[in-house]
Amino acid sequence: MVWIPVGLVALGALAVYMNEIIIFPLLFSVVGMLYFTAVFARDAESGVNRTILAGPVSRNALVYLNYLVTIVIGVVAFLVDALVGKFMGAMMWEDVLAFALLSFAGAVLLVIIQLPLFYRFGPEKAKLFLVAVFVLIFASSSFIGDYKEQIAQWFADIHAFSSVAISGIVLGVVLVFTGVSLVVSRKIVASREF
Repeated sequence: MVWIPVGLVALGALAVYMNEIIIFPLLFSVVGMLYFTAVFARDAESGVNRTILAGPVSRNALVYLNYLVTIVIGVVAFLVDALVGKFMGAMMWEDVLAFALLSFAGAVLLVIIQLPLFYRFGPEKAKLFLVAVFVLIFASSSFIGDYKEQIAQWFADIHAFSSVAISGIVLGVVLVFTGVSLVVSRKIVASREF
């Protein structure tokens, strides 16, 4: 698990060196997924949920803890990308807000999809979601390269709207999906036997 921070720092340094700030939201989108994959795989390997060993914990507290970690990862992504966007990208504050919220949304949305899968199917089957996300990222890079002019025009059209309004919509969508995912996860964990 030590390789995750080392790899992220190396990719972040490469992004700074190449002046490609769009890499930062992608990095943070993968951080949470890798973290929870490692945690659930470790617990499955040992056959023991190590969070329970820390003390008497309710099932709901276990679920809340994982969602809290997810939000913390999202907030760190937001703060780092806000700094990167402001100092590296020299953006206006409205655009920095939208850029940082994009990173927050990516980091949180992928994990809140992944967590109920982990609770329901366990780490072995839920890892397929991680693989599917990576395949989608690599497949979309070819698509983006082929249609970059149309995508740039689409972003220009969206940018005609207020960045603050777009940021508010993104934040609202993330919070609604997080709430739904939390409820689903709680129901799954309540029905499981430890």
